[in-house]
Amino acid sequence: MSSALSKIPKSAIKNNELKTSKRPSTSIKSPALSPVLKKQRKKQEEEKKAEMKVDTELKHLNQQRAKENLQEVKMTAQRVVWVNTPPEVEVQETLHSLKAENKELGQKIKILETKIEDLTKKLEEAIKDYNSAKVTQQPEGDKKKEGSGYKEHKGRGHERGGRRGGATTA
Repeated sequence: MSSALSKIPKSAIKNNELKTSKRPSTSIKSPALSPVLKKQRKKQEEEKKAEMKVDTELKHLNQQRAKENLQEVKMTAQRVVWVNTPPEVEVQETLHSLKAENKELGQKIKILETKIEDLTKKLEEAIKDYNSAKVTQQPEGDKKKEGSGYKEHKGRGHERGGRRGGATTA
């Protein structure tokens, strides 16, 4: 193989005059396909130009961001711009929102504490009223003793007494 290549003059290889196949070229240029191909090429060129324009805009915006130390900018081919805030800004925003929420909850807690105090006062007053009404209804001196006769003890087991008789003690 190498001997066959050595027979070919070097000037022919440099000038690309060497043909490897004897077949005629298969590219057929028909006049009907050329306008379609031209349109496709134009579309491709326009897309490339748009991408390059977007890339240059993105590069410019990111340079501005780097100078001002602000936010990261992203773009798509449809020219949609997303601005991603740096983590410090997000942390600050969440901190502020949490502080505001904490303040609101603190106010709600204070309101609930006052309601609890009011309800406990009302409950204490109601208990006092109930106890005072209970004492006036049944004075202790007028109470009738129930159970085992004249003794204070009810039932069996305490000395002798009572109508029914208790346990006898020896």
